[in-house]
Amino acid sequence: MPRGIYVRTPEHCAKMSKAHMGNKVSAEQIEKMRKSRWTPERRKAQSEFMMGNKYTLGYKHTDEWKKSHSEFMKGHKYSFETLRKMSESHLARRYK
Repeated sequence: MPRGIYVRTPEHCAKMSKAHMGNKVSAEQIEKMRKSRWTPERRKAQSEFMMGNKYTLGYKHTDEWKKSHSEFMKGHKYSFETLRKMSESHLARRYK
């Protein structure tokens, strides 16, 4: 089923859940999914393709969105690992 086209009612979700109940994923399928991840070559090609992307340049969020996002993020705590990564990233950008 394509995403975003159909409205998924609770009844529909329950039927889908019941239909998939008990299905096991084979080792071959797991290996196939593992291999389907982005290779370094594919990642580089996508990076080059997106260079110069200006789709959202100059976009301004509305005051309503800013307020709702602010309310949503209040009380949110970052893990120590995330804070460490953010700090390293900031330092790397600052002292290029």
